Amino acid sequence: MNKTTLKKIQKEIDNNAKKISINEKNQDIKQRKTDFTEKITNSDNDDEDEQQGESAPYEFMEEATNLIKQYVEDDDKIREARAIIKKMSSKQKDLSDKIIIHLERMGLNNINLGGNSKGKLIINKYVSKGTLNKELIEDTLQEHFKDPKITDAILNRIEDKKDQNCKTRIQLKRTFEKKT
Repeated sequence: MNKTTLKKIQKEIDNNAKKISINEKNQDIKQRKTDFTEKITNSDNDDEDEQQGESAPYEFMEEATNLIKQYVEDDDKIREARAIIKKMSSKQKDLSDKIIIHLERMGLNNINLGGNSKGKLIINKYVSKGTLNKELIEDTLQEHFKDPKITDAILNRIEDKKDQNCKTRIQLKRTFEKKT
């Protein structure tokens, strides 16, 4: 593979990334921002206010609203970038598969890139082991101890330790209403 071919491949990837319809996504983002702003002002919190009687407005509502708006804007940008990256990764995977076929036909495990890239493309083969699951552990313990009581006692102890190592994470998750 020569420099010209690599440059053509890179140029094609760049052109495809630019072709993604960013204008349509920007319009969708603007519409969601407008919808979101309306929802914030007419929030579900109105029901709570009615239940609690007349309560004072939240002191930091403006700050909270601005933080939420910024979060939504950033989330939209991240989603847009991920869509672009997903398309580029898919194309790169296809190119990778085709390049591997050619390298194997030539009997090569790697190829020098040269040019500005200065590096190599290397065929990397690896084998991954399966996951360690409860069934595998149970089967192995039963083979070793031959006594189901011992096996059950060990498995219960493992479960207890697993429960002790639980971690709680609190995070914000964004959901979307289904379009009808």
